[in-house]
Amino acid sequence: MSTVAFQTVGISIGLKAKKLGIGAVRVVFNGLGSCRLPVLSGLNISGLKMISLTDDTKVHYGHGRRPRKQRRI
Repeated sequence: MSTVAFQTVGISIGLKAKKLGIGAVRVVFNGLGSCRLPVLSGLNISGLKMISLTDDTKVHYGHGRRPRKQRRI
C-alpha cells in the first residue's frame, strides 16, 4: 500500500472516532513498517488530539534461536 492509502486510513479512523465523541487518543504502534508517519498525519488532519505515542515492538535478542546444524565430515 502507498503512503496516501495509509493517510486515508488515518483520516477515516479519526473521523469515525470524532463521530463517536472521542476527542483524544493514545496511539500504540506494534511492529515495524512504513505506515507509521502517514497514519499519524491522517489522525492529525482529522482533528484528533494525540495524548501519547507508544512503540510496543517486541525485540528478539537471539535467546530463543535453534542451534546451528553440526558439521559433517
